Amino acid sequence: MAIFIGGVSIVFGFITGYANSSSEHLSATAIRSESSYLYNVLNNRMDSSSGDQNISGLGLLGNAYVFEIVVNNSRLFYRNQNQALSDLSNEIVYFDMDSIMSGSFDDNSLHVYDQGGNAIPYSKTGHVYGFSTNISMGSLKTYFVYFDRTSNFTGQSHSVSGADNITEEIYFPRSIDVVQYNSMQRISAINYSSIRNGTNFNISVAYLNGTVFWSYGTGVARNRDLSSFESPVLFQDADGAVRHGRLIINVW
Repeated sequence: MAIFIGGVSIVFGFITGYANSSSEHLSATAIRSESSYLYNVLNNRMDSSSGDQNISGLGLLGNAYVFEIVVNNSRLFYRNQNQALSDLSNEIVYFDMDSIMSGSFDDNSLHVYDQGGNAIPYSKTGHVYGFSTNISMGSLKTYFVYFDRTSNFTGQSHSVSGADNITEEIYFPRSIDVVQYNSMQRISAINYSSIRNGTNFNISVAYLNGTVFWSYGTGVARNRDLSSFESPVLFQDADGAVRHGRLIINVW
């Protein structure tokens, strides 16, 4: 009888352990599924038809535009072909957005960057923008201009001076995906408890150095059932500057 009871205990223990293991497996599977779903939702445009009480409407991405301006200090690009080739200080670069972009755009969202990602101050008269650069003879520089059609940023304009000696090459704008500041603000205003689907989650946008710029959801619980997704993104910070960063999603 003792042997029989012992056998039953072993079988019962095995069944209980298997049930617990299966439950944990299903829980982990559900968490991974939820994190994958949330990742796919956030990597889309906002779906306003879903309303703020539906997690499927939490799209972060929006459209922005970028185009390149190439400044080439070689004789071919001198406006005055009789001018001696030389190093140029305070070379003024002008571009007219009305001739570059068809349709309306938000001029408050416009930012100029050099190849190192440094913001370049510019002047603004109407839709004509200008910035200055120093460039050695025989060399070229590429600048990147970002803008979008909708933002809540304050316009900026600085005084720049110099001479316009070179005809620049300006390329046609192309559309890019960017995590818009407006989208992050909209999601921040949504009650977290009203949209969670039983699991907990945290969404954050961080700079490349790991500093978190924006976060939504509850604090991350570091346990074995945590599922994480991460991807590189471009995002707008509070000043409208376009930054390289990471979108991080944790579900548990």
